[in-house]
Amino acid sequence: MRTDRIGINISKLRIERGITQEQLGRDIGLTASAISNIECGRSVPSVDTLCRFSELFGVKVDTILSDESDSDLNKLEMEEKLVTVDRYLSEIKEMSANYSIGHRNYEISRKGGEIVYKASSKE
Repeated sequence: MRTDRIGINISKLRIERGITQEQLGRDIGLTASAISNIECGRSVPSVDTLCRFSELFGVKVDTILSDESDSDLNKLEMEEKLVTVDRYLSEIKEMSANYSIGHRNYEISRKGGEIVYKASSKE
């Protein structure tokens, strides 16, 4: 594992979420300078700090430690999200809802073993 890759991954996750180094530092209890040092590979975060990054970004620590390319990292993140979605969907017993947001109508229903989600424009 290349330690500079940890910083690259943290930087990528931070930028994807549209937060600054200052905001990230506040959220996990570090200074902006410490975040910069981690992202530039000048320092390596502790295990505790890695866990805080993981929790904040909603990814596994393995994703942060990954030495994979960006496309492989995106695949890992997507797999994690799909596992989460699958877990939530498996917990749904009976569900039916209709609602509107802005100019869109949404319908969620359960038919057999499938969950049906429809979105349409208001007419």
